[in-house]
Amino acid sequence: MKNRSVLLTGMLVFILVLVTACGTAGTPPYEATAAAVEAQNQADIIIADAEATASAIVAAAGNGEVVQEVTEEPADLVDVAANTEGFSTLVAAVQAAGLEETLRDGEFTVFAPTDDAFATALDALGLTAEELLADTETLTSILLYHVVEGTVTSDMLEAGDVMTVNGAPVTISLEDGVMVNDVTVVTADVEASNGVIHVIDGVLLPPVEEPEAVEEATTEPEAVQEVTEEPADLVDVAANTEGFSTLVAAVQAAGLEETLRDGEFTVFAPTDDAFATALDALGLTAEELLADTETLTSILLYHVVEGTVTSDMLEAGDVMTVNGAPVTISLEDGVMVNDVTVVTADVEASNGVIHVIDGVLLPPVEEPEMAEEVSSEESLLMTFVDFADAERGEELFAEMKAEVGFACSTCHLVDTETQLIGPGLLNVYDHAGDRVEGEGAYEYIYTSIRNSQAYIVDGYAAGLMPVYTEELLPDEDIYHIMAYLLTLGE
Repeated sequence: MKNRSVLLTGMLVFILVLVTACGTAGTPPYEATAAAVEAQNQADIIIADAEATASAIVAAAGNGEVVQEVTEEPADLVDVAANTEGFSTLVAAVQAAGLEETLRDGEFTVFAPTDDAFATALDALGLTAEELLADTETLTSILLYHVVEGTVTSDMLEAGDVMTVNGAPVTISLEDGVMVNDVTVVTADVEASNGVIHVIDGVLLPPVEEPEAVEEATTEPEAVQEVTEEPADLVDVAANTEGFSTLVAAVQAAGLEETLRDGEFTVFAPTDDAFATALDALGLTAEELLADTETLTSILLYHVVEGTVTSDMLEAGDVMTVNGAPVTISLEDGVMVNDVTVVTADVEASNGVIHVIDGVLLPPVEEPEMAEEVSSEESLLMTFVDFADAERGEELFAEMKAEVGFACSTCHLVDTETQLIGPGLLNVYDHAGDRVEGEGAYEYIYTSIRNSQAYIVDGYAAGLMPVYTEELLPDEDIYHIMAYLLTLGE
């Protein structure tokens, strides 16, 4: 190499002298001499620079410095991913989790999911990329489950478990290509300055902690509390479940929210549809029911049993409610509570259990004197009337008299031994129970309004009283009228 440099130098001198000689032909001798001196000086400078350069190249070649100058240092793991199309979600996740410096400084093998792999996983989990990136704790756990310490190229991989930086192992299988757990390595051995990347077609999800891990954590209560979410209480379960908005509103209106959070109970929970059906039958709006907190509380507590009673613990027979009145359980055709059906059983809560029912349970009306004689029809009428509006009933009663000529709407007893003539309504509550054997006052009033021909005293012509048909007066209006009439005896 040195001899070649000297040869080149000599050739340069010869060319310069030749050029100088040609350039000075025909000039005076003193000018030619001066030109020759100047040319010689320039040649000396060029030769010196050429020799210096040649020496530097030879020296550099001997030291290997030329390789360092012309060969670029390989990028690290983060930059390789950032500069490769299809890994924008992975890079964003690494940055969001604060793992960028870690993956630049250490030596690692990274199983790198593509953007498509992340999109598939997020869709399966019902998450957006933004939601995943915001949960840095979960994100960090997932990312570190894709990282193995050291550089492990594909030819070094062996079938079996490999521990990740997450602390949980991944399983390598080599039977059909390279698999990591249940995802496939689609491109192997992407080199980086501090490790290697294997591209995979899915996201690796770390295993959920096994029961043993929870038992170990019980020695550190705070750790268990952080990773184990407390089940919601009865109120929150209902509030967070579609179809129970009326029940939740009723609980809040009755002031029972704290009670149902603090105690342990079994709740027979009517759906919104069940409440709508009951309100329609009672001729009430939800607002009217919620405003009557005393009645509302009584109804709600009739749906609550103390303690946790799952469906497999239920037995046929009466079960006492917090209301103080029992409900009757039957198991012949599914699970029935009184006359409504349990449509979904055993909805768990932190302080009890919920059984969803398709109807509203109406507690029995307190009638001590008539308790043994009250028929189911009388009891049902009592309940309907309890929910009715007496003021509306007064308006309807006035309209009824005006429209159909209810001439005897104020009539009294013919004598103390006989029945009322027709619908003698104004004082009927005080006497009807005595006038018609086997019928209660509610049944008597209802029948009198529905059919004024029902109770005719001997000696009076049939048809004396007008007939008030169902088409003219629906049941809910009768309940309102009955509520009004009962206020007259107060």
